[in-house]
Amino acid sequence: MHQSAEQLSYRLIAGPADLRPLRILASRGVAWAGWQVALYVLGASHAVELRRGRARMTELLTCVPPPGAHASLMALSAAGSEGCCEAQGLRFRVRLASFDLVAGDDLLGCFDDEARLDVAFPPGAAGGAVTRIGWRIDARWLTVETVHSYPEEGRGIRSFTTFERKDQP
Repeated sequence: MHQSAEQLSYRLIAGPADLRPLRILASRGVAWAGWQVALYVLGASHAVELRRGRARMTELLTCVPPPGAHASLMALSAAGSEGCCEAQGLRFRVRLASFDLVAGDDLLGCFDDEARLDVAFPPGAAGGAVTRIGWRIDARWLTVETVHSYPEEGRGIRSFTTFERKDQP
């Protein structure tokens, strides 16, 4: 399936989402403030799943939604959008931006090697599309930056998401 930056949409879903049909290419799990966080590269897309007990939320930036019905807490079109919402004791802020690939496709933030995923799509393709995820954790915040490049279009989409614990001063 051909993917385009125009097709990308952002969803914050209340509950789990079945990501298997979206082709998980790489993943990493981390713990943050009592939450189990899973970060996924899904081809030219990504997902971040937060789990704590029975509470689950899933952030998706994908061209197609996962199968099944989902309750969206927030939905945005890709380029130039931003939003904020609260759920499960967390505040979510997201900003999506389109950029020209002439400037490169690296993450803007500095992330340790163990706090990033970089995957070419299709796998092993030189000079093709790339999805990058970088994250930073502290007691109050989980910040996630992603890059989704579309070389045939000469552009990419960046996402900047902050998950904030509301119970922290």
